[in-house]
Parts: sequence; C-alpha cells; structure tokens
Amino acid sequence: MQFSGGDCTLHERTDERSMPLSSRILFGTLVLDRTERTASASGRQIQLSAAEFATLSVLIERRNTPISRDIIAEVLTNDGLAIPPRMVDVHICRLRQKLTSLDLGALIVTAWGRGYIAGAPPREDDGPLEPFGGSSAALLTA
Repeated sequence: MQFSGGDCTLHERTDERSMPLSSRILFGTLVLDRTERTASASGRQIQLSAAEFATLSVLIERRNTPISRDIIAEVLTNDGLAIPPRMVDVHICRLRQKLTSLDLGALIVTAWGRGYIAGAPPREDDGPLEPFGGSSAALLTA
C-alpha cells in the first residue's frame, strides 16, 4: 500500500512479527507442528497441554538462549493462557516428565538466575539424554 500526500509518501511496511512463522519446528528428532499444535519425537506423539506446547515452542524457537520465566509467562498470556511467572516452573516440570519418558529429559536445562534453555537437539543416533549432563550442561559454562 502506498499513500502520497504533499511531500510525504507512506509505504506499507511488513512487520516481522506479522509474517507467518513456519508451521513446523524441527529440533533434532523433536517436531512441533504449530498449525496442528502437536509434538512428536522419533515419530511418537507427545501429549502436551496448550501451555506446555507454547512453553516448549518458545524454548525451541530461541534454542541455546536462556528464556526467563517472565518471558515465557508473557508468551502464554499472549496465547490467552494468563498465568503468573512461577506457574512456568510447573509447566517446565510437566514438560520434563513427558520428555523424560521419551529419553529427552535433558532437553530443557535450567540456567540458574536466568531462566530455561532448550539445549542440544536430540539425534536418532544419540543414546538417551541424561539430565544435567552431556552437551546441554556445557551451555551453562560457555
């Protein structure tokens, strides 16, 4: 869209936030489908609540970057799931339990004083991820 008036011309600018995001997020063996709001790992479905799905999505979208409770709570609020920041801990705990059942327990790492990090993506040829070990723990010391 373009508007001209006097010596001023306005052009419609595409805001990055309004651009459609990819429907699928791939993170090693983990696949999140935003359209269907489903998650799977190595072809196995993971049953996630809306809050768990949104939390996992924001962590994986910003992988290897600490995400604070406040930011996660804000994302959930924007998704219509208003929660206090401390409830994020509950969703992270439930996510870890579900991911552990698929040998992905160390996918979410606590960055003390900073929030949570989605660490190294799991690969098919990896063995089970061990909590607080492997390359995910190295992210905290780097």
